[in-house]
Amino acid sequence: MAEISAATVVKLRKLSGQSMGECKKALEEANGDMDKATEILRKKGLATLAKRAERETSEGAVVVWQSEDGKTAAMATLCCETDFVAKSDDFIALAKELHGYIAVAGATPGANTILQTTVNGKNFQEVLTDVVSKTGEKMQVGDYARFQLDGAGLIAPTSTSTRRSAACC
Repeated sequence: MAEISAATVVKLRKLSGQSMGECKKALEEANGDMDKATEILRKKGLATLAKRAERETSEGAVVVWQSEDGKTAAMATLCCETDFVAKSDDFIALAKELHGYIAVAGATPGANTILQTTVNGKNFQEVLTDVVSKTGEKMQVGDYARFQLDGAGLIAPTSTSTRRSAACC
């Protein structure tokens, strides 16, 4: 087995956001290979998602995007299990990242449109899995819709992200 240095563990921790212990275990399993260890951590996130599939996601945020000309707008719900996670830096960063995804997503309504949208070579499902792996809590895109005005008028903006404490998804 390859000797795993503390610096390597710290590097993987910065990349993945996982705990030092989880990073060390992944590096040991991958014999020190950073790419393999990253994949091991990603699979752990998918396993966490599968284990929590039946859990209710009643907290989260509504993320809204509007085009500069005011003719197109889109919104999506980003849901999680607890208000503690909904207030966390990881969740807030994920909501901000979701904002960029809904800006380029297609017109087909529904969460799958967002999950399959790719930005900078990564689809949103992968981004979501990475955050689930960090937090250990189920998160999902609850819904997505895009609106387009063809005639006169504008779609009025509200904000880019609004925390929602009522039932989310």
